[in-house]
Amino acid sequence: MQNVMTILEENLMESAKDLRLRRRFQDNNLKHHAKSTMDLLNKKKMARFENGDLAMNNNQFEKV
Repeated sequence: MQNVMTILEENLMESAKDLRLRRRFQDNNLKHHAKSTMDLLNKKKMARFENGDLAMNNNQFEKV
C-alpha cells in the first residue's frame, strides 16, 4: 500500500493541474473511498463531489 500512496503523493497534484481539475475531483465509484486515499486528499485540501446513490446508476453506455 505504501507504493500506491507514494505514487499519489508524487503525481496527484501534477496530474490535476494538467487536467485542469483544480483542487477537486469527482469519484463515482464507492469502492474508491479508501481511508488512506481520503486522508491524502484531505491533507492536500482537495474537495470531493458527493453523488450518493446516483453514482451507481451513471452508466452512459447502458442500452435503454
